Amino acid sequence: MQKDKISKEKISKEKIPKEKARVPRDQCVACGCCFSACPQKAIAIIKGVYAAIDESLCVGCGLCLRACPASIIEMVEVPA
Repeated sequence: MQKDKISKEKISKEKIPKEKARVPRDQCVACGCCFSACPQKAIAIIKGVYAAIDESLCVGCGLCLRACPASIIEMVEVPA
């Protein structure tokens, strides 16, 4: 029984993203490409000026990073 519990805990930890996306506000032009690419709806365009990522919704898939025409989005390591 104890072995099953450990396996479930290990699986749960593996699903936690190790990286999340981050957008430097001063470089973002709010084009909306990352917003459109995000399957989790974790990105919002703030006042038409920059994109902001809700880290609680980001799963670290990197689709926004690939969609950004300015290549400014970066993946940052999430503290354990």
